[in-house]
Amino acid sequence: MEAFKKKYFQKLKYKSKYINLEYEESLEIYNQAKFEFLKSVSEYANKSKKENPFLNNTQKEDVKKSKINGDGKKIYREIVNRTHPDKLININEDKREELESLYNEASQAKNKNDLDSLFRIASRLKIENEDITIDSINRIEQQIKEKEDYIEKIHKDVAWIWYYANKKERDIILKNIFSKMCN
Repeated sequence: MEAFKKKYFQKLKYKSKYINLEYEESLEIYNQAKFEFLKSVSEYANKSKKENPFLNNTQKEDVKKSKINGDGKKIYREIVNRTHPDKLININEDKREELESLYNEASQAKNKNDLDSLFRIASRLKIENEDITIDSINRIEQQIKEKEDYIEKIHKDVAWIWYYANKKERDIILKNIFSKMCN
C-alpha cells in the first residue's frame, strides 16, 4: 500500500503543477478579458444611452475553509525552517529573494488553508513528504478539482466568450446582453 500511495502522490504532484499553471494562465487571461469586456459594455451603454447592466453588480464567492491538518502543519514548518527571512542572513541576495518569495507564498497558502500549494512549494524546495496521509491526498485531490471547476467556470463566462469572439460576434453578444438585461 505504501508504494501505491507514494506513486499516486507523485502523480498527484504533477497533476497539481499542471492544473495550477493552467489556473494561473486562465486567471490572467480572464482578468484581461473581463477588463476589456466591461470597458466595452460601458462604451456600448454610453453610445446607446442605456444603463450599464453590470454597474453595482457585485458577486460574492462562497469560500469553504478547512483547517490545515497535521501533514500541512508539518510541511509548513519545514518550509518556514528553510525560507524564513531571519535564517537567510548569510545567503546571496538572489537566492535570499527566491526563498523569501517562497516563504510568502507558503504563508499565504497556510492562511488560505491551501494544502495543494504547500505541497507544491515543498516540492520546489525538495522537501520530502514520505508519510503523507490518505486524508491529505484526498484534500489535495479536492483542491485540484476545485481549480479545475473554476477554470471551467471561467471558460464559460460571458467575458471569456466575448474576448475570444470576432468583432461581429462581440457586437451580437453586447446587443443580447442589453436586450435581455435592460428590458
